[in-house]
Amino acid sequence: MTDDPEAALDALAVAAHEVLTPDGPGTGAIVVLSASSILNPEVMEDLVAAKGAGTKVVGLRASLSTLVRRNGLDAPRPAALGTPRAWFRAQLAVLEEAYSKVTDLWCDTDTCDGSMAARLITAELGTDSLIKARN
Repeated sequence: MTDDPEAALDALAVAAHEVLTPDGPGTGAIVVLSASSILNPEVMEDLVAAKGAGTKVVGLRASLSTLVRRNGLDAPRPAALGTPRAWFRAQLAVLEEAYSKVTDLWCDTDTCDGSMAARLITAELGTDSLIKARN
């Protein structure tokens, strides 16, 4: 990402498109996309099509203060860098607006780890028995 962010984002979008293709490798699986993948028009189309076929889309979110801490934006910075927190807030708003168009369920991750989030999501979607059957 640091050497060539545009190429990295393009690669993530291509991978998301391939995974979300009907009868592709993501069929019947839990697929996790990079946060910004949704901004790619092809990925958005793929998510809309997947929803049309019955796929559930879950969005993970947390408060700005939690995300700032998780991403290291709470450290002191030289004034020349501007306000990364304001930029981050604006980016989060763009992403949440895009995901709101396709998300069936939001899971707030402020106070839970990945394991807890998975349990909350499966309980909400009624897939506890599916998860247990696979284990």
